[in-house]
Amino acid sequence: MKNKVGFLIGFFAFCIIRGCFPQNNDAQFWENLYFERNLTPRLFAHINQQGRISDNFSRFRYAYLDGGLTYNFFKPIRFSADYVFVLKKQYNNRMDYRHQYYFALSAKKKIKPFTFYLREMFQIEYNNYFTSENGIIPSYYFRTKATAKLKEKELGKFTPYAATEIYFDANRNQKFGSQVDRLRYFLGTFYNLSGINALEYYYMIENNIHTTNQGINWVVGIGLEHTFY
Repeated sequence: MKNKVGFLIGFFAFCIIRGCFPQNNDAQFWENLYFERNLTPRLFAHINQQGRISDNFSRFRYAYLDGGLTYNFFKPIRFSADYVFVLKKQYNNRMDYRHQYYFALSAKKKIKPFTFYLREMFQIEYNNYFTSENGIIPSYYFRTKATAKLKEKELGKFTPYAATEIYFDANRNQKFGSQVDRLRYFLGTFYNLSGINALEYYYMIENNIHTTNQGINWVVGIGLEHTFY
């Protein structure tokens, strides 16, 4: 089983380098740092940082810092409330400043050997609030993400997963109206470094549809998770 997991990771790494997947739009690299701390047995604080390099791994374009609280109602159900500060660099080198607020409800269900997760999120975003004429007008998104993780003794420290995320644009713009405008597909694995540290490696396909910037992003991602006790 370990050999199969190693082959899968190696295959995706080879494809990323040699281009097994179509690269007709944009290839990107995303890095992620996630920290969590227990405040009470049911309440958790978390900070999540991400940076993105786009334009075929050649240009830094995007970064955000996400902080919030998660409350565990009971074992399978969690509620989160977060604020996100976003920096996005435009091609004219202008920097956009975005403020996001989101509320999320998550549930999980174990059906051995898989654990399934479902997260429903409502996101509010302001773009250039203090410097743009339309900065005070928010945009709204509903985001649904489903994940399946595989945990087997034969896999050792590896926890492979597959996930998909759907973005529903709730804004009534004149051209596209309210509809799904982004789809994400993930395939990756966590590697348990210790009881409180884990590495994540994934390949993600992001399909942007019904927008003025239609196209597909092929994303290589790596992350680190750390839990404070």
